[in-house]
Amino acid sequence: MSSKNYQLNEKLQGEGTTFFDPETKLKVVRNQVVSIDVNQRKGKLTLAAIDAGGLIETNRQPSKSFAGSKSDDSSDLPQDFPSRDALIAGGYDSLAKVKAASDDELHAVKGIGNASLEKIRAAVQ
Repeated sequence: MSSKNYQLNEKLQGEGTTFFDPETKLKVVRNQVVSIDVNQRKGKLTLAAIDAGGLIETNRQPSKSFAGSKSDDSSDLPQDFPSRDALIAGGYDSLAKVKAASDDELHAVKGIGNASLEKIRAAVQ
């Protein structure tokens, strides 16, 4: 199996911290590297993001904290919750845990920056 690794273009990370293709369920969080099988069908959004330079090929290997991770179905976080996968990977798998966490604790989660934190705080109010 041959694959290529992709990550969000650093220049675009300030505009958005997550890329999601609903057609293939591909999700890329800021600072995450994903491996995509070259023979795997890519969705229209994924192809457009690659062509536009939003997703760039990298030599970095997929992050262990995100590699192969899927959203935990036992989480009570809504599927469209901001930075959901990063929060779950960081141990914040419930609204109660997210609400109780300090800003510093959430900032410590890989993939959570200032913009993400603002969206998270707005979502739990």
